[in-house]
Amino acid sequence: MLLAIDPGETNGWALFNGEGNIIEFGQGNIQQLHKYLSNIDEVHGSEPSTVIIESYRVLPTARSLKANVGTKVRTVESIGIVRSFAMTWNCTIVEQEPGIKKIASMWTGLQPPSNHKYSHQVDAMLHGYYYLIKNGIRKVTILPE
Repeated sequence: MLLAIDPGETNGWALFNGEGNIIEFGQGNIQQLHKYLSNIDEVHGSEPSTVIIESYRVLPTARSLKANVGTKVRTVESIGIVRSFAMTWNCTIVEQEPGIKKIASMWTGLQPPSNHKYSHQVDAMLHGYYYLIKNGIRKVTILPE
């Protein structure tokens, strides 16, 4: 199985089987993410062999700095929780840049909803599809114009 995570204040997740088909997806806060990760083995009978996680950096831009000054940076906490589970599972951890979501969207035709509040699970799916396509497990379903 492959697990893709979009970390943040609201976390998105998408779980894929070995053939690259989506098993389930969802989103939630940090407690819900922890509960989801805690139950994967029990619910699905195994742990992921690969975890894809969107990388996160505070950039030296006014927008990035303003968004992070004085915050607890929940995104980093979520990444730590995911990495901890991945190390416990002894699986491969792959970081992907946020920008790959646009490419994955072109390759799959999957578009995030316009309301950002509901986009995190779709972002996780896009990270998973990008990895699966790049590694030859799935094929591009929609060619760019």
